[in-house]
Amino acid sequence: MKLFRQAHAQRRWAEATDLYAAPLLHGLPTVNLPGVQEWLDGERAALHGLWLTAVSGQEQALLEGGKVDEAARRLRRALTLDPLSEETLQRFVRASVEAGRREEALHAAERFTARLQGDLGLTPTPATLTLIEVVQQAGPGGPFAENRAAER
Repeated sequence: MKLFRQAHAQRRWAEATDLYAAPLLHGLPTVNLPGVQEWLDGERAALHGLWLTAVSGQEQALLEGGKVDEAARRLRRALTLDPLSEETLQRFVRASVEAGRREEALHAAERFTARLQGDLGLTPTPATLTLIEVVQQAGPGGPFAENRAAER
């Protein structure tokens, strides 16, 4: 935890994301001591928030460096650790399509939608549904190639 916090504080995004393997004390049964479970829940939430910041920072650095494949790979791992994060799914879909893996992006979107509906009885936000539709209708070059070229 200390190394993760240090890497995050120093914006060593790759190191920070590698050090975050699971929520703090993952698998520990509920603690029935006064205040301990609340503390643990708070620490888990805080560390998870730091991890999300690190994932975003690392993704941005990789994309700016033209390492779209690596960004997509890192975002795939982020989805594994946080499978119901709609923001992470959106970023993964964009990076995967840009890396030329449109079918992988669509498959991840389908899995996300099914899980969201199955686990929570919810549907994706309009922004996610629009993104999926754009990717489904896009040609082989993908819908984001022009955006990335304009950013450079």
